[in-house]
Amino acid sequence: MVKSMTGYGRARETLHQRDITVEVRSVNNRFLDCTVKMPRAYVFAEDAVKARVRAAVSRGKVDVFVTIDASAADVSVVTVNQPLARGYYQALTQLRDMFSLEGEITPMALAKLPDVLTVSRAEEDLETVAADICRVLDQALAAYNDMRAVEGCRLAEDIAGRLVTIETAVGRVERQSPQTVSAYRERLEKKMREVLASKTLVTLCLSLVSFVLITAVSLPLGLLSANGKLEGLHTAVNQFCMAVPPFFTGILISWLFGITLHAFVPGDFPKLEEHPGKTLIYLFFAAVSIAIPRVAMTVRMLRSTVISEMNKPYVRTAIARGNDRRQVLWGHVLKNSLVPTVTFLGQTMAEIVAGSIVVEQVFSIPGLGRMLVASISNQDYPVVEAIVVILAFWVVLSGTLADLVNRCIDPRLGGTGR
Repeated sequence: MVKSMTGYGRARETLHQRDITVEVRSVNNRFLDCTVKMPRAYVFAEDAVKARVRAAVSRGKVDVFVTIDASAADVSVVTVNQPLARGYYQALTQLRDMFSLEGEITPMALAKLPDVLTVSRAEEDLETVAADICRVLDQALAAYNDMRAVEGCRLAEDIAGRLVTIETAVGRVERQSPQTVSAYRERLEKKMREVLASKTLVTLCLSLVSFVLITAVSLPLGLLSANGKLEGLHTAVNQFCMAVPPFFTGILISWLFGITLHAFVPGDFPKLEEHPGKTLIYLFFAAVSIAIPRVAMTVRMLRSTVISEMNKPYVRTAIARGNDRRQVLWGHVLKNSLVPTVTFLGQTMAEIVAGSIVVEQVFSIPGLGRMLVASISNQDYPVVEAIVVILAFWVVLSGTLADLVNRCIDPRLGGTGR
């Protein structure tokens, strides 16, 4: 039988000249929580009351109220304090004889003196009182359980009436579930494509600007540094540029050009669709912080390659025939030195994306790098996987383009075997 956890029961009975009233009420609760409120003089019966409640109820917050009117059962006992009465009598007799007074000392006169007579309440049989309380409690619990049973039947009827509606709704949900999931997936994919497209475009522009800066600056500097002039200064500057991390350079650029010279507003990235010019200027300063260490690495590599080519016999032969040294350098040496440099630039193009993750945080650029960090923090693994796939494609594309450019520079790298 289904029983409700909400109920009420009341019982009243006069036992051994005591008017005992017990009320039991309860509300929903995960566990059994029983509270008993009764007169202080009858607290000794509280444990017995709780034991009866635990035997009848398994769950719910149960409150038990016990009221006892024992005025009709009060039995008074009068006792005589004999030593005190005897002392009073002797003292009164002595006063009468001392002052030659007349009159007799009566019991009424002695009873009026303090503490001669003591009225006390007769002791109660605690076991009998506790049994009487539990008897009335059992009646209240019976009424309480009857109400719970009635309420439980009503709940069962209500649930049974709603089962048809629930089953109908579940069937409708099951039929519409594939269409709902498909529509939700389409909306999510559309949103992801829009977000990834905008973030990818920003990161792509930043990477291309950085690559253009690296290529445009490193090739002339690499050829000029191969002349051997100011080699010590060149080495020191080169090592310093390679040692400074991009995020530190980005902080310095933001402070110098953003806060001091007001060339741009750090943290206020303009939208590419609305202000393309301001966006490129903003990306230019971020690209500089990425490009500085890569320029130093590219210059060092190109310089060593050019010096190695300059010591080869064909270069000495060309110069000995009267060709201009600069013409030999740009026409022959540079072409043969570009193959390892282009390969290194291809790797650099892939590394630029990794460097942009930190730089985007410094300049508050809404690109793939910043989105990747936020997705990892939010445990948004599908977005992380999508960004990793895009970055992997970018690395493969950079390496493929570097190989194609090298084949154009040196057709012997085609691998035809002829």
